[in-house]
Amino acid sequence: MTWLVSILAFALASHGVDATPLFPDMGTASPLALTDAVTDRPLLPELRGRSVLVSFISATCREICPMTEGTFAEVARALRLKGDISRVQLVLVTVDPVTDTKPRLRALAHKLGYNRDALHLATGSPQQIGRLLRAYGVAVHFRKGTRDDPDHTVALYLIDPNWHVRYDFGPRYPASAIARLTDQFIHSRTR
Repeated sequence: MTWLVSILAFALASHGVDATPLFPDMGTASPLALTDAVTDRPLLPELRGRSVLVSFISATCREICPMTEGTFAEVARALRLKGDISRVQLVLVTVDPVTDTKPRLRALAHKLGYNRDALHLATGSPQQIGRLLRAYGVAVHFRKGTRDDPDHTVALYLIDPNWHVRYDFGPRYPASAIARLTDQFIHSRTR
């Protein structure tokens, strides 16, 4: 059913129709009680009171993750141009904190044009990440004999400031639609 709501909202947003009624409360999100890999500070205080776009990546991924990272960078640029970047935080959570060390995530952040005011690369202990992956329905599969380039579920969620999931973007959403729907959502919260 959520896929139908997502398709309808995307179609409406593509035609400039106000889709704010299509941001139902999809349930409580698990708070991101992790560490920002770049600043080495707890992430939750940075997110408090803001909407959050969260997705999951591996720094060694060579297939889908670079597209997700590019999408996040494009969404950040679009929201920054609209002046909305201070109202939403973009968080990429590692699916593999063993391989994705802080130095490796910092290098990725630099490559993505890291901006502490908007984009966070999050990490934690393997136990913390494991709990979070389960909570968000993200499965990870490591190929036999290697931890590089793991397969994992593609997930991207819009979470409101009260930690409720408001939108589940599928893996095929273009950055322009994600930015437009996120912009519509944060503006619907101020009406």
